[in-house]
Amino acid sequence: MTLPAFLRLKVGGTQVTGSSRFKDREGQIVVFGMQHEITSDRGPDGHPAGAPRHRSLVIVKDIDRASPNLYRAFEDNVVFSEFLLELQRMPPVGGPQESYVMIGLTNPRISSIRAIMPNLRQPDSQPLPEREEVAFSYEQISWKYWGKGDGSESGDSDFTETDASFEKDGPSSLAKLEAKLQAKATELAQTAGDAAKAWLANFLEQSLNDPNAGGGGGGGGG
Repeated sequence: MTLPAFLRLKVGGTQVTGSSRFKDREGQIVVFGMQHEITSDRGPDGHPAGAPRHRSLVIVKDIDRASPNLYRAFEDNVVFSEFLLELQRMPPVGGPQESYVMIGLTNPRISSIRAIMPNLRQPDSQPLPEREEVAFSYEQISWKYWGKGDGSESGDSDFTETDASFEKDGPSSLAKLEAKLQAKATELAQTAGDAAKAWLANFLEQSLNDPNAGGGGGGGGG
């Protein structure tokens, strides 16, 4: 069974206060879902064809007392001093729930916030509260797993990724191509306009200097 996770988020030494009332987790942000993806292009032989590309880490949470401060941090492009997300589980060998995975981000910023109110006219959505999806970009990410060390687990393990390039939420490749084509079209239009102006000026000059221009016959009087 999946259990809520807890996010400890700080700006400087000040914690972004969430709505958790769980013992020893008071004021933290309760997280009900999380998504994160790292991708890389692969050649036919299965070997990577480039550096891994990190995407934003997205958490799903209720709209709560932390929400206004998260929006403010997004608007101000705040760099958080601490981001620690702890995943919870019921131990395989029994006992109370425990933290077993911790994900840490270094210099994270909010890259997007998406607020969602389920459609209440759909019966399946009626029990669901309003929620928001908050995406974090970062400079470094670390994963830590705590094993039980009692024979049922393989022990602790951890890994920190410092080198992979982060795929920021900027313009897509298609958007960049469209912008480049638009710039080229503007340049061509400007060039064509200048050429047309030069041709018209040359035509007028030749017409004024040509005595036969205008097609008018000589006015011989009787």
